[in-house]
Amino acid sequence: MFYYRFRPFSELSIKELIYNEIFFTSTDECNDPFDSKAFYEFSDRVDYWSNVLKIVGGKIGGLDEMLINAIAERISNLCPMTYDDALNLDITQICFDMMLQKNAALFQSLAVCFNQVLKLYKPESSYFACFSKINNEPVMWSHYASQHQGFCLIFKPIDGKLRQFSPYKRESIRRKTPNGLAPESNYGLPDAFIFQDVTYHQEVIPLCGFHRLPVAVTGKKLSEEERVNLVQEQSEQFLHKHDSWCYEQEARISITPRMSWVFGESIELTSFERLFYYEPTQLVGIIFGARMSKRNKDRLLEILLEKQKRISYSADYERIIFDFAIFEANLSNKRREIQIDIEKMLTLGKVYNKNTPKFIHAYEKWKDGWGVKFEGNRSSKIQVLL
Repeated sequence: MFYYRFRPFSELSIKELIYNEIFFTSTDECNDPFDSKAFYEFSDRVDYWSNVLKIVGGKIGGLDEMLINAIAERISNLCPMTYDDALNLDITQICFDMMLQKNAALFQSLAVCFNQVLKLYKPESSYFACFSKINNEPVMWSHYASQHQGFCLIFKPIDGKLRQFSPYKRESIRRKTPNGLAPESNYGLPDAFIFQDVTYHQEVIPLCGFHRLPVAVTGKKLSEEERVNLVQEQSEQFLHKHDSWCYEQEARISITPRMSWVFGESIELTSFERLFYYEPTQLVGIIFGARMSKRNKDRLLEILLEKQKRISYSADYERIIFDFAIFEANLSNKRREIQIDIEKMLTLGKVYNKNTPKFIHAYEKWKDGWGVKFEGNRSSKIQVLL
């Protein structure tokens, strides 16, 4: 199996190619404003809202049970409401509208703390890099590859993952956390990112907003099976898109910083923290766009030959080296289709064109997932199927 990443022909994309960079984007940076958006909804459970307000009251004091229940009743009458709606609730105005005791200072403190609690447990931001399971969709070439003037990178997963490049591996995200459990906290990052398929749906089924909050809100401690199912449901929301995007056949790798309760705040990653370096041996091919100029093809070929030479150098970590395939996308003269045609194979810096004897053998090995595994001074042939 291969995953395809469409890129425009630009200096930024060339830089990414040279240095094995991959950038994890955010929802705000996507052309689909709903991409990786989590949907949560609060119901009209007065008892749950009372428990939320008790948590808030424990932080500010001055809230008796009668006042808590009255405010909870009014909030529940506004439900169902989304998590975003709850964050925008004007608790101060709700209290004044109810003709409760005119304690403006208390109500303002309540509003601030209520909002702080919801913000602390709000749905995390997910950051991701997008791939496709197909390489010949015309709309993909048009939208994401400079109107067919760009290129498409071909990645080979190992154990279903894209590994970080060992010498430049980012191991954690560190934050000063004055409101957290410690003055400074870390969020650990994986050695490799799992490729996950995106699924397409027309309707949104929101999850329970109360399950974002401390267990004291619902008063029910989930069993291990229920907890695992809940985490899975929450994670799967990041992989849902509207079915109008199904032509992309997307897969993605992602990171979703959690444990805001440890940090004392929701974690948002900077642009630099979202820049990673992938294992260069997992980039196993490229497709030149149907409208790419010869000059630009030659420029990329020069870069690829140099990359293959560097890969052949010894390294002090385990890795699998694959041959590198170069394809060209061509516009069909018979149908409105893109044809992907193999042109060259690169084997440790050597170029095999279609008319050379070793070409067919190298290409067949490449398609079947054969590579060479290096472990220190030892090497062995290995077939990677997934």
